[in-house]
Amino acid sequence: MTFKFYKFYYFLAFALFLFSCASGQKQSGSGENGFVEVSVFGTSLDDADTEAKLQIVENGIGTLVEGGSAVADGETKYKVVSSFTQGYVSEYKRLSEEKQARGGYIIKAKGKPNLKMIGDALEQRKREIGNPKMLILMSESMFGKKSKAGSTKSEYIFQSDLKKDGFQFDDKETVMKILAREKGLEVGAYGNPKAEELAQKVAVELNTDILVIGDAVLKNGGEIRKGTGLLSIQADIKYKLVDVNSGSILATATDTAIASDVEEELGATEAIRQATEKLTPKIKQQISKDWQAGSTTRISFSGIKLGDFLSSDMTDTIKKIRGVNGVDERGNTGAGPTIEVKCYCGRFELVKRISRRSYQMDYSLELKEEKGNLIVFSVKKK
Repeated sequence: MTFKFYKFYYFLAFALFLFSCASGQKQSGSGENGFVEVSVFGTSLDDADTEAKLQIVENGIGTLVEGGSAVADGETKYKVVSSFTQGYVSEYKRLSEEKQARGGYIIKAKGKPNLKMIGDALEQRKREIGNPKMLILMSESMFGKKSKAGSTKSEYIFQSDLKKDGFQFDDKETVMKILAREKGLEVGAYGNPKAEELAQKVAVELNTDILVIGDAVLKNGGEIRKGTGLLSIQADIKYKLVDVNSGSILATATDTAIASDVEEELGATEAIRQATEKLTPKIKQQISKDWQAGSTTRISFSGIKLGDFLSSDMTDTIKKIRGVNGVDERGNTGAGPTIEVKCYCGRFELVKRISRRSYQMDYSLELKEEKGNLIVFSVKKK
């Protein structure tokens, strides 16, 4: 069963659930003749008009899914809404506008979602959905000799196996240039905390979704039977997959395989292939389970006590943001109260959306800093 097969049935099983849940981020209603009315906030009138049209498109998607004429997962919905084009909404009209004392506008507007165009866009997105982009760095020791990361046999075989299911990997030439610069990654990163941290920074620089770090050890056990010339080659392989956005571990896997050949190198290639083929189904299944819920971003809030944060409306407001699929509270870290947010969007798009929603909160938020996989907001009571 291929990874795409897993994805299809994952999407099918959860599509109606995802769309039957009220997002809570808009106030809208369907009127006569297909019109949808919404109430939204924008930093300017143009911004508010754009947000209103986006929410009208969202309503159109919900209508199609509920009517059974379309099936869409949360990621498909997010992509269609966030990249909507002219024609998705017709007969748009702003009904009222109210300037806010703290800045921005709240408007009421109505329009007709073009259900045919939206339905076509959903189908197109289903065809375009790709797997996460990956960077692999292996530590490889072949018969006592260390190989350079970026050009090992185990990396090549791992990539070849996952590419069959549509996984994308960073361009090798670009990776090799970075590895030449980052001397700490010359022989991989597995089991070395400093090197793993450096590898995550490189993955962020390359805009990679998942970092794969691993270790492969090849040993020659000598002749299987004296005089035959057949060598026993053992491959011990370990993998760790890390969500680049949050730094959390998505999957770990380890296995051993033994192959025989008269040539050491051919035996090593076969042993790596056997071990990899045993490991990758588990890896694909784990990614299917965890990754498809949305990429994870860790966010801390500086300048607020944990008790005040827990009693505030910040977490609830973030849960209502378009594309957010889950929020987990992680307690107080060195940077302040911390949450992990699963979202069908990039880290900086999420930050932008949280900032836009802060008008609904009891506290004002200002982006303070970005520390690798961590976003820090400065918090002030309004």
